Amino acid sequence: MARLAVVGLKELLQVIAENKSRYTTIFVKYYGDYDDHGLSWCPDCVKAEPIIDKIFSELKDNVLLVSCAVGDRPKWKDQENEFRKHEIIQLKSIPTLIEWGTVRYFT
Repeated sequence: MARLAVVGLKELLQVIAENKSRYTTIFVKYYGDYDDHGLSWCPDCVKAEPIIDKIFSELKDNVLLVSCAVGDRPKWKDQENEFRKHEIIQLKSIPTLIEWGTVRYFT
């Protein structure tokens, strides 16, 4: 299992395009940006992180987990946020975990 971290929609789409033929499954974990102490401003993201990490530490080699920061609190709360408005992603809450290319969303 491999892990990558990205910030923003452009970087996310680039990483997926570069890796979609390399991995059989790509998951994307959307979360609120980290603060100066290394914690997300989103309390639900902080709670979910160790659970997601444990599950993904047990997965097979052909899986990629991309952790994607959606912005600070004001940027995320903006209804014009690029992740909310994207025609495919249409993110509604964080944390959210999706299996890329499917309709499997875990919030």
